Amino acid sequence: MSPRAGTAPPVSGAPVPGYVAPADTLDRARAVLGPFLPVFAGGSPGAEVAGVVDQMTAWAGSDAAVAGWVAEYVPAAAGDTGMSGKALAGAVLAWAQLHGSVGLEAAGQFAGMGHGGDTLPAAQTEMLANAFALA
Repeated sequence: MSPRAGTAPPVSGAPVPGYVAPADTLDRARAVLGPFLPVFAGGSPGAEVAGVVDQMTAWAGSDAAVAGWVAEYVPAAAGDTGMSGKALAGAVLAWAQLHGSVGLEAAGQFAGMGHGGDTLPAAQTEMLANAFALA
């Protein structure tokens, strides 16, 4: 699949079964998400995010490229799939929350809903920090 003419490739792959994102897309996504990894690596995830942490721990344990990427940003995570899983879970959750709220705000979907564009991302960030016992 190729992007529409005149547009940059998406950061995430198209939701098509069997789709594999091009390497340059993965590189961009890893560069954007990388700085989040050390923030969450030392957290203490609560029960509300345990399922995501478990899945990300399994991913880090089964994909050497992912484990290596995490270790680039969190050297202490090298060989520690549990720490890698926490880091990955936090980064993916932060990305999903911010992507959603910023995208909806940019598209004007919050117009008339009674809150400013700054309050939702701030609340989501605080909730995520609490979920990882970072606050």
